[in-house]
Amino acid sequence: MSTDNALEVSASAVDQLKRYSEVKDPFDYDPAAIDHLQLQAIKERFHQCMELIPIVGKQAKDQGIEDINSLHDLVPLLFSHEVYKSYPETFVRNNQWAMMNRWLDTLSSGSVGSIDVSDVDSSESWVERLAENGHHVIVSGGTSGKNSFLNRTSDDFQRAGQSIVQNVALTQRIEAGKRDRPVIMISPSQGAYVFVSLMHSLADAFGRADATYWLDETQEAQQLNDRITALRAKVANGTASPGELTELDAASKTKQEEMQKSVSSLVDALIKHKDEPVLVVGMWYPHYVLVEEARRRGLEDGFLHPESIIFTGGGTKGARMPDDYKEQIAKFYGVDTSRYYGVYGMVEMLTGMIECSAKKYHCQPWVKILILDKPGENLMPVENGRVEGRMAFFDIAVDGRWGGIITGDKVTVDYNPCSCGRKSPQVSNIMRYSDLPDGDDKLSCAGSMSSYIRGELS
Repeated sequence: MSTDNALEVSASAVDQLKRYSEVKDPFDYDPAAIDHLQLQAIKERFHQCMELIPIVGKQAKDQGIEDINSLHDLVPLLFSHEVYKSYPETFVRNNQWAMMNRWLDTLSSGSVGSIDVSDVDSSESWVERLAENGHHVIVSGGTSGKNSFLNRTSDDFQRAGQSIVQNVALTQRIEAGKRDRPVIMISPSQGAYVFVSLMHSLADAFGRADATYWLDETQEAQQLNDRITALRAKVANGTASPGELTELDAASKTKQEEMQKSVSSLVDALIKHKDEPVLVVGMWYPHYVLVEEARRRGLEDGFLHPESIIFTGGGTKGARMPDDYKEQIAKFYGVDTSRYYGVYGMVEMLTGMIECSAKKYHCQPWVKILILDKPGENLMPVENGRVEGRMAFFDIAVDGRWGGIITGDKVTVDYNPCSCGRKSPQVSNIMRYSDLPDGDDKLSCAGSMSSYIRGELS
């Protein structure tokens, strides 16, 4: 990395790693060359967050950890991936937003407790109120039906948007800021879900002002989404009645029908710009609905311009799709696999890992990977430069919360140089533990973290 020597000596390890985002390819580095810098940066974050985030300090005290001298010291301080949905559901159901402030305080580096939420009447207006005060909370849903809420600073918010633009420009060899292509966003243009803000960053960087298209979503559709989320939460905790199970099934079918109607204008846009390179952005399920609608209207497979770019990913969130949905989407778009932007990440990670030509995901220098055993208690040994196990990481770049997370993913990590030419660690063979035959995704750290949070709220 090209840096000014005087600045490099004076800069913190955290800042030095953040500056990798300024180089042409931040994913092209030797992990051995920055191991010490990453550990130093984690030390810095630890001492900052010991004071700022209550449950980090409590966990460290209970574990007798006063400093981070190795990655083994860090493992007991990693959060379960479920911690950001650890609030009592009654807080949301009963509009207890002051209590939600208190809950979010236990997980945030900056206090939100004093923000006035007396007139807030929904999670959407709560998130909006926090954003007005510099806390850019992102929302992520899941098949459990319970949303995660993660705090970000204004710097986090900007860094995430800049990173996704830089990564698309790098991997697809297109110029950010030129705004010279039609962009099809298979998503509503509003909302607190993390993907919405990232899509705006892409639209602003690459989309022509007269040719950027979004999915229309009515207020009724949003209310339907909220009802589905509530019903899924009841199914997950075992309190759903037979009538509610039937209602969830009917509501899910209605949602799919409404989605099919609303993508019609996006199909019009695809037809209008079929002779131009377009950028199509969405999660797997919206892509599949778009393809279904396009085929219903008689569009043939492979009609897109060959230099079009397809951005997709994420889970299916319980949507009903055939097993070969990815193959169907690829066949319809008909562009070369190199024109797909692939990324591996999660809402707890500020910026994503890019997919290379070898179909592996390269890790950012400001993210330290830790591969653990299934219970999430111990580091797995690296043998011949490779290791398999539960994905955990420490995100050094994030300011708004603690960067250490244990995920629900089983992965393989290769520390050997990649055939694409990069030397950075590569992640592959990604599977959800909950999708494996035993379906078990229990973490030993989950109980202690929940008890700390309950203690702070009592």
